[in-house]
Amino acid sequence: MKQDNIGHLKDQVLFTGFGKALHSVIDENTKNGVAEFTGKYNPDFGPNAETTAYFAQSKQGNYFFNKFDLEIEKGTADAFKNTFFVNPPVKGVLAGDGTPEERWVNSNITLKEAWNLAMGRSVLKEHVTHETGEIYRAWSKMNFNEVDKYGNYEIVKLSDYNLLGKLMEFKIKDLVDSTATANLLRSLERGNLVPVELEAKGNASRYYVEANPHYKTINIYDSNFVRQKHADLKEEQPNQSVAESKGKEAGQGKSEGKKEKEGEKTGKGKKSKQGIS
Repeated sequence: MKQDNIGHLKDQVLFTGFGKALHSVIDENTKNGVAEFTGKYNPDFGPNAETTAYFAQSKQGNYFFNKFDLEIEKGTADAFKNTFFVNPPVKGVLAGDGTPEERWVNSNITLKEAWNLAMGRSVLKEHVTHETGEIYRAWSKMNFNEVDKYGNYEIVKLSDYNLLGKLMEFKIKDLVDSTATANLLRSLERGNLVPVELEAKGNASRYYVEANPHYKTINIYDSNFVRQKHADLKEEQPNQSVAESKGKEAGQGKSEGKKEKEGEKTGKGKKSKQGIS
C-alpha cells in the first residue's frame, strides 16, 4: 500500500468538509488492511446532524472514499437522510473567446453543501458534458418529492443566472469592493444563507440573503428570518408616481406569493435560518 494513496485519501476527506476528524480512523483501518470501513463525524454547523463516511479498498490495494451519508434529526418525524457519492474529477474544456482551457473539474458536493441542500437551498457547481467535454455551471437543488430506489432525493440541475445583477438591485453595503463582492458571491454559490447589511428607505439593517435559481432571483429575510418582499426594500425611482409605485408593489406582492407557493411544491427543506454562514 502506497503512502501517497493514504495522503490523497486524507486530503479528499479534508476538502470534502470532514476536516481531520477521520484521519485516525483512516490510519488504523488502512494499517490493518481492512477492506471496508466507515467513519462517524458530527459537524458543528447544524444541530442534530450526523455523517457517516464510507471507505473501500480496491483489488489493486488502493483505498477510496466512495460516499457519505448525512442524517439530520435522526429518529424524529422531521428526520432527513441522504447519501452523497464521491466521484473522481473529470477533465473538461472551458470554451471562451480565446484559446479553450483544459482542466479537471470536481463536481462533488461537500459536507456543508449537502447540509445546505437539505435546508432547501441551491448550490452552484461546475460540470462536464458527456457529449462534448465542455465545462458548464449549473445550480443543484433537491427535489423532496422524488426519491430513487435507494431512498435518496432527486437532485435537479438549474441553469446559471446573473446572481450579482440581482444583488445589485438592492443597496447591499457588502458589495463595497471586488474582494467583498467575490466573497459574498462565493458563499451564496455554496448554498449558504448569508448575512448582509442592506439599506432600505434610508435605514441600514441586518438581512439574510440566499440564491434562488429556480426563479433567477434572490430571497431576502429580515433578522427574524421572515421573508421580505423585494418592493419593500428597493428605492423608489424618481420618475415613478406614488400610484404607479403602489401598483407595482401590489403586483410584485402577488407574484412573490404565487412563487412562494409554487416553490413549496418542489421541496420540503429544513428551515432556511439554519446553517447560516
